[in-house]
Amino acid sequence: MHFFNPVFYSIYLFLTVTALILGFPLRHEAQSYPRQYITVAGKKMSFTSFGLTNRQSGKPVVIFEGGFGVTGALDFTCLYPGLSKSVAGIGYDRNGEGESEEDPTIVTDVDIVQRLHLFLKTVHVPPPYLLVGHSMGGSYIRLFTSMYPNEVAGLLFIDAADFMLTDEQDEQIRILSKSGQGSKAWVVPAMDAQARDTMLSTRIRHRSERLANFFRNGDFWKLYSSLPPLPDIPVGVLAAYHKPIDSSAVNAGVLSRLRVGEHFYMQNFTELIRNNHNSFIMLLPRYPHSIHTQDPELVITVKRLLNSLARAKSLRKGI
Repeated sequence: MHFFNPVFYSIYLFLTVTALILGFPLRHEAQSYPRQYITVAGKKMSFTSFGLTNRQSGKPVVIFEGGFGVTGALDFTCLYPGLSKSVAGIGYDRNGEGESEEDPTIVTDVDIVQRLHLFLKTVHVPPPYLLVGHSMGGSYIRLFTSMYPNEVAGLLFIDAADFMLTDEQDEQIRILSKSGQGSKAWVVPAMDAQARDTMLSTRIRHRSERLANFFRNGDFWKLYSSLPPLPDIPVGVLAAYHKPIDSSAVNAGVLSRLRVGEHFYMQNFTELIRNNHNSFIMLLPRYPHSIHTQDPELVITVKRLLNSLARAKSLRKGI
């Protein structure tokens, strides 16, 4: 299931562009990447992978982290063919998503990141990692980098949620959008509504409840605002600007907040990578939220760039 949530759309604020020229077109035949399964902390987890058996020691492996409600094991497989000749990679379903079992002990984002770390250890995929996060997955790779800084060689954010949005910025969004609310106020009510919706599956209701509870007392914002600066690793940011959103599918307030918030998104992600060498921001006007499925050639080219930078840096540091 690909989950559309106007709450998260309303907190995506998008970035200024650094041009990247596509050197050549990439076309690939459809390939199948069957699901694999492994037990982690007593729970079955599902994943897909490529190139792991031939991975060279010390070379970064790409770890794909999907968005909220997305089957991460399948969401990035459109990128696998274009990467498989140069790098290894693995995408997985978080517990309670896709074909991975639910685990009620996973409550916070810290729990999610710790489970990913344990999953990688269990499946025998050692660092260094090039982490790729889409949507809410961007938050998780940011947190992973903070918790395991010596294991991360590079980052790629694909239209990530703005986990850096401050209360002051949110108040400006409320005022300038003239919607009566900022972006933060929508998260808990929207997730609570889904958690109560008996027409939805138990798994969807449970993960919506988890997210609502983590946001309820501001724990999400407190956690991410407390993180130390990123280490000096290559970081790429792809941001969809002025997404083609059906105005009949969301109310005017949500759309207004989304447009007003773009300034703060630009500001926050620019500041995030301000001291990082070999890093870039790319603004993609009129692209949809799922940039990687809309234009996999673009993302593959960017990933190749990041991988070469990450590999050089990891060799210099002896990771």
